[in-house]
Amino acid sequence: MNPRAATVQPTHITALDEILNGGIPYGSLVLTTGPAGGGKTTLAQQWLFEGARHAKEVGIYISFTEEVEKATRNIEQFEFYDPKYLKQGNIHFIDGRMLLQGIPLEQTSTLALTEMDQLLTVIMNLVDQTQAKRVVIDSITALIYKLEGVDAVRSFIFRLGYALSRPAATVMLIGEAALNLASPSPGPDDISDGHIA
Repeated sequence: MNPRAATVQPTHITALDEILNGGIPYGSLVLTTGPAGGGKTTLAQQWLFEGARHAKEVGIYISFTEEVEKATRNIEQFEFYDPKYLKQGNIHFIDGRMLLQGIPLEQTSTLALTEMDQLLTVIMNLVDQTQAKRVVIDSITALIYKLEGVDAVRSFIFRLGYALSRPAATVMLIGEAALNLASPSPGPDDISDGHIA
């Protein structure tokens, strides 16, 4: 057996696996960016469905930008979509805005450090409860606007990747092409394990 095959999680999207030399290493945090309407969300959702179909891996899709019902309607047209994976609990679509409502937020539009920790705990608990191996957060850009400052953004991304790498969950963060964290300190590419653009 090829030792690399045991450490790589195939996406089961043929062209992507060819580009990625077999897939994404288990436990990685991958930043996926591009313009609005460029297919980032569709790619991430296909990654979840192909993981459920071919590898029987549980997936979680957390949307901070659109309602779950709308996200589901948008992918019904694609061949990879199969509602049985949602019904059987192999794939979970979660409204991230509802997760934020469960956190007692201070009366500001940004997330404080304690609130960021609470959100991380909620996401980690979801992964633990479902035994998910694939997690999508759509969009990290929406969350960035809730975090105060570049350092808070980097801290959140780093801590999310670290926390979810322990159960070997691979995380795909969706962001806009204009995502820019210009600063002398490390950027999202330095914090993430890979970048699909």
